Amino acid sequence: MSSNIPDIDGMAPDFKALTTSEEQFQLRTALKNTHNIMLIFYRGHW
Repeated sequence: MSSNIPDIDGMAPDFKALTTSEEQFQLRTALKNTHNIMLIFYRGHW
């Protein structure tokens, strides 16, 4: 496996992404506003 994959219960790296409403989401900014964030990754439609 890749060495930059976090362990289970590990810290996710900071990232930016667009939400479904086309707003920018940044993990670092979201963590300043709340204590808990759950990230769920799933395979999208190919």
